[in-house]
Amino acid sequence: MSPAPATPWRAGFDVGGTQVKHVAVDARGEVLHQEILPTGDLTLDGLPELLAGLIATTGERLGGPPVGVGIAMPGILGLTAGPVAVLGRFGGGIPDGLAPSVRSAVGVPVVFLNDADAFGIAEHRSGAGTGVDRLLVITLGTGVGGCVLVGGRLLGDLGSGEGVYLGHTVVDPRGPVCGCGQTGCAEVVLSATALLRRAREALGEVPATADLPALFAAARAGDAGLAPVLAAFGADLARFVLQLVHATAAQRVVLGGGVLLGADLFLDDVAATVARLQVRAPANPVTPVVVAALPEIAGALGAGLLAGPGSETS
Repeated sequence: MSPAPATPWRAGFDVGGTQVKHVAVDARGEVLHQEILPTGDLTLDGLPELLAGLIATTGERLGGPPVGVGIAMPGILGLTAGPVAVLGRFGGGIPDGLAPSVRSAVGVPVVFLNDADAFGIAEHRSGAGTGVDRLLVITLGTGVGGCVLVGGRLLGDLGSGEGVYLGHTVVDPRGPVCGCGQTGCAEVVLSATALLRRAREALGEVPATADLPALFAAARAGDAGLAPVLAAFGADLARFVLQLVHATAAQRVVLGGGVLLGADLFLDDVAATVARLQVRAPANPVTPVVVAALPEIAGALGAGLLAGPGSETS
């Protein structure tokens, strides 16, 4: 058996569509180590070996193995139920053998949770949502997700993985058909994929629409063709945020994900629209809409905070 490290630590992972993000965190939430790797051709079958290797390397750096491991992924994942349905690049389905395979490979207790839930937990604990009683967190990446926290606790059941599905709120009834069967869900209207699709429909396959960084760079350089695309995207995002604020009575909205790399191009208009149209008691303040404070590591950090003894769930 490996010796216990001088500082007990937890391993947190955010396994996404293009990257695996890893942090080592102590019981206070302090990040001791972090790294980001491209997923490449990673499959669910290869995940246990990859995570075990990262844990071993970090353990050498920190003087011993972790006391627990938390893994955040897109889909329905529960702390006690494990992965029920993993979505995104891993193709859906019910990966019955994933939880025991990971636990066997890493040799310490492992918990699973939805990546947007993990993101929200971290932002509430250490980021842009600190101290907020009713917090709405929205992630705009390859897909659209999010969570609602009330009094620091997620709305839903972390154990079974049953939570809110913000990405399947209808934003544009005339929009594309979503994989869930509805038309115009946030998932197919407001994701990074959707924003690139909008730009390509307007401008075609040009350098400015190659990827999000290129799109945002061209917009900042004054590409006139992108102005109406971003204006329409911002209007739809404002409509989405406003619906959710009215449904949850959120006191703050935190936005994260790759789309927010272009926040300077549309977020002021989104916040102004919410402020103008929000229905609220006159004595209550407008709900601010802000960018996440921990965009790179929030998912991994949230997963780590829920792992091991003395964690948020112990």
